[in-house]
Amino acid sequence: MEALYQMLLIIAGAFSCHGLYFVSRFLLLPGKVKELVDKSGELCNKPGHAAAVVAEKIVGLYVSTVCGLSGVAILKDTYHDVVYSKTSLILPCTCYIYWYFIHDLYAMYQTFCFSRLGATLVNFKAKLSKFLYHKRIFIFHHFILLTLAIPFAQGKIINNIGDGLMGLLYIMELSTPFISMHFIFDHTSLKDSKLQQVNGIIFIVVFFFVRILSIPFMYWLYAMQHHNGNIFAAVNKMGWYCHTAAWTMFLIQFTWFIAAFCKVLRGARRLYYRSEEKSKLKVS
Repeated sequence: MEALYQMLLIIAGAFSCHGLYFVSRFLLLPGKVKELVDKSGELCNKPGHAAAVVAEKIVGLYVSTVCGLSGVAILKDTYHDVVYSKTSLILPCTCYIYWYFIHDLYAMYQTFCFSRLGATLVNFKAKLSKFLYHKRIFIFHHFILLTLAIPFAQGKIINNIGDGLMGLLYIMELSTPFISMHFIFDHTSLKDSKLQQVNGIIFIVVFFFVRILSIPFMYWLYAMQHHNGNIFAAVNKMGWYCHTAAWTMFLIQFTWFIAAFCKVLRGARRLYYRSEEKSKLKVS
């Protein structure tokens, strides 16, 4: 019965992801977004490319919002004991989100087919091979999540513990909608606008709280609930694999934070100089 329930949730995730993607790409977006051209090979002026990119990001915005809010609900249910408390929300949330990673591989491939790299290839095998190489980091990321997400989320790997910690991991996705909004702005008249810069600033703040501070917060919460606030006792009690996973994740998130901060800073500087030039033109 549980397997059937799990399958129905995955099917629901499939319908919502694919449905939103196709409605956005073929009904809502054509003619309403602009094509971009750059030298990276990511973008080209082949008709339909912008609609494919924006549709992919709309689905990402939707799923990451669902994922982040699910994390808030899970943490609320398990906050009294983030290690040993259980919640019935883990299975439906994970199964629903699980299909997104499969869908995103399909959406990334569709977008790649419109790129300068993909559009020049006619043979499917050559195009797929180029896609697997060019997007290898994202594909590896999705593969790890697809093969480990559900069993880990159900606690089968770590002795049926950690629902609250899974909630904290889901909450990290609350920063992702702002990344999706950035790409959506890129293909509209809002590119390099003040709204896009505000979106970037909000992204940096949210990213810092949900992805950088969340790792030390996990340690603090575990120490408070199981070691009377003694952080050193909590650190000694945790296994080496817990520390390795936590601080590897922290270093990756911190690297992304620095890169995102520099990008937002460059965008703000570009917007400032552009407004200065407009002011000088008005004066002259």
